[in-house]
Amino acid sequence: ARQQARHVPATPDALRRALPTTQGYRLRILRATDLPMHTTFDGRTFEFQLGVSLYDEAHGTFYGNTVYSCGDSYDRAMAAQRRAVDLDFSFDVYWHTRISDPRCMAVVEVIMMERSADGVVKGRYALG
Repeated sequence: ARQQARHVPATPDALRRALPTTQGYRLRILRATDLPMHTTFDGRTFEFQLGVSLYDEAHGTFYGNTVYSCGDSYDRAMAAQRRAVDLDFSFDVYWHTRISDPRCMAVVEVIMMERSADGVVKGRYALG
């Protein structure tokens, strides 16, 4: 029910290329490397997550559902030393659509989540 409430239909466009039937797609994201970190961790616990949305460049709008990966931890000592983070996600996103237009694309966002000691998410920070 939550995902249906967040669904945004694609904007109608007579010029958009469409297929006669829906086509299935898969986007596989294995890792993000050398993600720069310009902050101190000062004992706080962070996890990283990916968000994937579909974007229509011609209309400047997102459409469909946003899908989120599970949280991924990182090597805190290595991140502090290098001022960068390496993440292993192995995250697959599946969707189907009739739209087949190069102006429509998947957008991936890296999100840093701060967790309290009891595991509750205290903050979510978009990293781009």
